[in-house]
Amino acid sequence: MRKAKIALVAAVLLLVAMSAAPGAAAAVRPSSPLPEQWWFVTWGVKDLLWPHSRGRGVVVAVVDTGVQADLPDLAGVVLPGVDYEHNTNGHTDFDDEKGGHGTAMASAIAAQGTHTGFIGVAPEAKILPIAVRSSLDIIRGIRHATDRGAKVINISMAVATVRCPPQMQEAIRYAIDRDVVVVAAAGNDGDTINLSQAPANCLGVLAVGASTVDNKPWPHSQRQPYVDIAAPGGVHPVLGRSGRIGYSSGGTSLAAALTSGAIALVRAKYPQMTNREV
Repeated sequence: MRKAKIALVAAVLLLVAMSAAPGAAAAVRPSSPLPEQWWFVTWGVKDLLWPHSRGRGVVVAVVDTGVQADLPDLAGVVLPGVDYEHNTNGHTDFDDEKGGHGTAMASAIAAQGTHTGFIGVAPEAKILPIAVRSSLDIIRGIRHATDRGAKVINISMAVATVRCPPQMQEAIRYAIDRDVVVVAAAGNDGDTINLSQAPANCLGVLAVGASTVDNKPWPHSQRQPYVDIAAPGGVHPVLGRSGRIGYSSGGTSLAAALTSGAIALVRAKYPQMTNREV
């Protein structure tokens, strides 16, 4: 994780760009985030970023297990997406094992805080849910999200593979050529087998490792040359498909989702910037 030294790096760059923007008007702020949402302090989200942008007009695709769209905290946030297995709109989170992984990622990005107080870093962004169960679904999902107007694609899941599968690389190239930023979790076994994982290891993807509340590398985060940055991913609260707040021991999944939310803030503030500039 040599390139992923501290979580603050990405946020500092955002703050420099946004705070220096001429004529930036202050925005009406939503209610305060939960104290447990420590990344708001680490990144200065509420005080330094939200006055400039809260993600309005940006669609973030969440390629995951679907999103429980009927939760009060996600009211008005989730667009019609796709669930390839059930041929539905992705508005049901099928994740039984983790209690709603896709919903947790969507909430970290754009939850409203209206019921539980849990707020996303880009609460005015929209979520496009892409429910997937295989590598082939991820590939199809990247293309579908691109064609549906997503400006950011978050993939908080991974497939262990030495190299990026050619079809997946083609799909990512398709997205990048159409001005999309593709963000992926780096992986969570860095302190043991440390496998290379796709799509994080694909060219052009922003691969995100995890850091702790004290800005140190999360112990399990992947140590791979493809890791570009680190973002908050230590012990954290999650809002799952039950609509209740639970807690996770950490992971690069959250780190990727928060990064996607931060990118949504930039894309909303500076719509003229290309994906590569962002």
